[in-house]
Amino acid sequence: TTGRVARFEAGVRESIREDGRENVAYRGIVAQRGTLPNAQGSAQVSLGDTTVLAGVSLEIGEPRKDRPRSGVVNVSVDCTMACSVSGNGWKQYDKRGEELARHLEKLYAPAGGGSKAGGARGGGALDRGNALHLVEGQSVWVFHIDCAVLSDDGNVLDALSIACRTALGDLMLPKFDILEGSEVVIDEDPNAWTRLDVSAVPVYVSVGVVGSRWVFDLSLREEHLCRSKLVFGVGLNGTDGTNESGGGVRGRKTQGAAMAAAIRRVFSAKSASLEYGATMDDVMEAACLAGKRLVAALDAAHQQADDDTRAFHIGI
Repeated sequence: TTGRVARFEAGVRESIREDGRENVAYRGIVAQRGTLPNAQGSAQVSLGDTTVLAGVSLEIGEPRKDRPRSGVVNVSVDCTMACSVSGNGWKQYDKRGEELARHLEKLYAPAGGGSKAGGARGGGALDRGNALHLVEGQSVWVFHIDCAVLSDDGNVLDALSIACRTALGDLMLPKFDILEGSEVVIDEDPNAWTRLDVSAVPVYVSVGVVGSRWVFDLSLREEHLCRSKLVFGVGLNGTDGTNESGGGVRGRKTQGAAMAAAIRRVFSAKSASLEYGATMDDVMEAACLAGKRLVAALDAAHQQADDDTRAFHIGI
């Protein structure tokens, strides 16, 4: 194991990985919308040999008490199909699915805990560009995103964030009327519905760190060999703050706060391999640039695709 780690780190220092990619190169990304005919929005995403599926269902429900105008997003992730399971081994995959779901829900939560006023400023990512409340304080749109990991060759969290964003972009919001007594009547004509705006929805960018070098889109083998990993939620126009690259790191007010928060979000730190003071700004800037390019490519592909072209390749 020590020898494999040493070879991996030597390759990173030379920007030559085992599969031939440079440190900042992603594997091929293929996203396909509308893969589940009975879901209101769905997508399948392949990131190299990692494949994930996301389906969205929509219902009317009660808002959070502190966000009377904000939509609600619930996420579940099933990892059992990606691995062979025997005995009680399924429990570890169930636990991993719950952890992934928690991280995905954070992408849609208001930065800094939200605002009692709710609405676009105090709401989550989906509230930006969408009116998700039907009757303020009484009823809002509730999004249930059910995900499945079909095959795992690394970087599952990033792939899931892309699939969720793509599936939500496949969803149409029904038109409705409010009658006396706050009764909600849904217009059953789908031609009157509007597509959900996902332009403010961020994606995850996971970064493996070796000394002063960083690596994007780790394969499963590389994840086992990489000593430290940071994860950033990045949007096209930022969420709460931006850095010099113009890409936003979710929930960060200042660069110093971003550094401290990012350090706290190290997923695995078997050794102190990241020279925080010297390279954290560079890692953050690189993650922001990669995330910004990825979101821009996703949005461009959505705009170019028509009803007959529901699968598209993403190049960043």
